[in-house]
Amino acid sequence: MDQSYTGNQKNLTDRPRQASVVLSYMLTTWTQHDRLDPARVGMFGFSLGGFTTLVEIGGIPDLSRTRELCTKRPTAPECLFIKQRNGDQLSLVTLSPTWTHDQRVKAAVLAAPAVSYLFGPGSLKDVKVPIQLWRASNDEQVPHAWNTAVIRQELPQTPEEHVVSGAGHFAFLPPCGQALAKQVPQICIDDPRFDREAFHRDFNREVVGFFQKALIQSH
Repeated sequence: MDQSYTGNQKNLTDRPRQASVVLSYMLTTWTQHDRLDPARVGMFGFSLGGFTTLVEIGGIPDLSRTRELCTKRPTAPECLFIKQRNGDQLSLVTLSPTWTHDQRVKAAVLAAPAVSYLFGPGSLKDVKVPIQLWRASNDEQVPHAWNTAVIRQELPQTPEEHVVSGAGHFAFLPPCGQALAKQVPQICIDDPRFDREAFHRDFNREVVGFFQKALIQSH
């Protein structure tokens, strides 16, 4: 799990570019690239990976919206995180980023996509690929009201949406082993009534089924 985000603007702008570079490598330079079908590329993104995926498929964020959110909601978890890390997203936007989009991505699964409030009116109008959208009912890291709700409102086509009852933000990560649970307990603890192992059996099946339908059966 990539936890490199520090609340800085450049960290966000660079992620889509990096993802596109990796895709180019996999499709052209990787020793087994001939086993991949460049016409059937899907992208899965959890948390900030969800943000990266939205940019990759055509979304255009507005970095100034962080300052707007934190002026209205100073205790929002995203705002508290940026302050804790001394990030620069609460300052005036100093970047004029060129966002990387990649038309090779033909379908996307978004799980609890973070910083989705950066997508304002019209910012997702160029997103044309099929999307499966997941959110946790008890997500305290990425609140629905200014994240997945924004995505659902701005997407030009209604996504296939799933709400996971009783789940927190990190429920979309695989069940933790003992070593990981000891090292980073915050990403491993669920509500006692929520069974992460059982959820992932259903989750994995739904994600695979979505990609099969969007990338294979549609061709």
